[in-house]
Amino acid sequence: YYNIEEVAMIRSLIKSKLLILVIIVFSSFILSNRCYSQFAGGRGTSEEPWLISTPEQLNEIRNYLGVANEDKYFRQINDIDMGVAPWNEEAGWLPIGSTIVLSFRGSYDGGYYIIRNLTIRREGNNDIGLFGLSFNARLSNIILDSVEITGNDRVGGLVGSQQGGVTINCSVNGSVTG
Repeated sequence: YYNIEEVAMIRSLIKSKLLILVIIVFSSFILSNRCYSQFAGGRGTSEEPWLISTPEQLNEIRNYLGVANEDKYFRQINDIDMGVAPWNEEAGWLPIGSTIVLSFRGSYDGGYYIIRNLTIRREGNNDIGLFGLSFNARLSNIILDSVEITGNDRVGGLVGSQQGGVTINCSVNGSVTG
């Protein structure tokens, strides 16, 4: 038999061990889902594309460039306003894809949602657009409105330089200079 003090001590020990276990399980869950949390959902496959809902999530696409990521799929799920900091400050948006090795090679479906107020001020740079350089990529159903884009050479609203691939049902409204 235990006395009251021993029972209280055992209960306290059990509570502290249980709390540690809960923290470990919760931390493991957060860490295991971290690679998908940069998007609004999905798995990056054609059946379950990564879902894009914010400028920050759109920016995360740049982490999936090159040959190793040509099987990645993205789908926009609502309008995105790029006219907020930091996306409209100084040089503005950094185009996704900059060299053949680091080009966008996946599939982006805009879902006919609008990306508004895209600002890029990179007068001395080439391959300027929402996507700087794409290679065998599929760009579809993308609407850009009120863009202000300036570059040097190979400048576009949607893509600065596209090598191969398919672009369908896309439109750009605004100013593109270069």
